Amino acid sequence: MKTRDEFIVPLSDTLIELLKEVKQYAGDSPYLFPSTKSKTTPLSDGALLGAIRRMGYTKEEFTPHGFRAMFSTIAHEKSPFKYDVIETQLAHSVGNSVSQAYNRAKYLDERVELMQWWSGYLDEAQR
Repeated sequence: MKTRDEFIVPLSDTLIELLKEVKQYAGDSPYLFPSTKSKTTPLSDGALLGAIRRMGYTKEEFTPHGFRAMFSTIAHEKSPFKYDVIETQLAHSVGNSVSQAYNRAKYLDERVELMQWWSGYLDEAQR
């Protein structure tokens, strides 16, 4: 996060199960994704970028930030969720400065449903 604000990220049931499986590979590290050099430090920011490049994608074709853009586009076009819910899930500011000052909604229930929808969308897309 670019700001120090607390940000809650709802996880789908499928992702929770996947993370439980991944945890066994982290061993005794306090991190779910430890660095390959030391289990006492997290995986670096560049690790995902490196993986994408090793898969053959160029910077013009795809970047890690592209996952966020892909989610935003698909959620706005195909999901039943409101603009404010999707943008809040992406940690984007919604509305003008006056509405931001008054509306402190987290949309947590809707965001849980959104991430469950997204998980189902990805499951269906891979078939």
